[in-house]
Amino acid sequence: DSAPRAALFEAHHVYLADGNWMDDNTVQLTESMYDDLPLHLRVDGVLYEAQFATMTVRDSFRCGGDHSSDGLLGGLTERGYNVFKMDVGDGTEEAFGCTGASVRGDHSMTVIRHEVAHQFDRVVQADTRMSALFDGLKASA
Repeated sequence: DSAPRAALFEAHHVYLADGNWMDDNTVQLTESMYDDLPLHLRVDGVLYEAQFATMTVRDSFRCGGDHSSDGLLGGLTERGYNVFKMDVGDGTEEAFGCTGASVRGDHSMTVIRHEVAHQFDRVVQADTRMSALFDGLKASA
């Protein structure tokens, strides 16, 4: 593994299972994103009851149309998520489509942030006040 991958794991207990596909810049920006998260979202969301989380780039282990490797990385830890095979700078996307707000964001980091944010659901579900607020927002949408 590379020094940025080791730094991500040491700082945030996130193992990057990408076959060394992601470039160092993308890994460093991912670590920076985790640096900015409040501790309770990292501990009670991303790492909830697990020693570490796995960020997988499942596509990096595929050979052509062979997807037989897809299930191999799923059992490393209770916590994990998959992101796309792309690096920061590969392209942008409309990060808030269908919301009325227009913001173009780096496609790779938008996907990484999106998948990490799914891990926060555990924090919301564990708090009755936050759950009620979330349910109210969904109902009014």
